[in-house]
Amino acid sequence: MEKFELMISSTDKDIYTVLKSQDLILGSATQSYLIPSYPLPHRKKLCIYNNGSVALYIGGSDVTISNGYPLGIGDHFIINAPNNVYAVSSASGHTIRILEVE
Repeated sequence: MEKFELMISSTDKDIYTVLKSQDLILGSATQSYLIPSYPLPHRKKLCIYNNGSVALYIGGSDVTISNGYPLGIGDHFIINAPNNVYAVSSASGHTIRILEVE
């Protein structure tokens, strides 16, 4: 597994006090899922790690495997996203890991 850093310092505009990590399974292939299902209410950053065996696709509620931003196997993505981030996969049972920062 590739490691990545999330830089948080006291010079950031906001002070981050909550970290929430989850292991999520996308049940059905080609169905988009809100990640996570219940996001932290004041989330500042979302880190997504593709722990599956195929590509993962990130986007809005209309994301598909044709229009989503691809994350290869073992890739990660960090976004300043308060809410409404979705993921979809071409495989059922796709596992992803997320870290939310509030």
